[in-house]
Amino acid sequence: MTWPLFLILAWPLGMLANGLADALPAFIGLTVGFPQGLRALSWGVLLAGAFSLGLLLSRRGTLKTAFPYGPFLALGGAAALLGF
Repeated sequence: MTWPLFLILAWPLGMLANGLADALPAFIGLTVGFPQGLRALSWGVLLAGAFSLGLLLSRRGTLKTAFPYGPFLALGGAAALLGF
């Protein structure tokens, strides 16, 4: 039920123009609810930060290395759904 509601809300706002990448936090928030949505975004930020720190410490990346942020947000959403 959440997916059609998300598409109805996201289409007029222009959030679908970038392949749903910019709309992922909104979809996670609609899916898990208010307090868990903040927890999911926090988990995503922490996981992405740990990954980037690992890249820097292993010298496989620099401060200008780009990596996708979406998978970490999805993992944060999964962690929120599981109750972490």
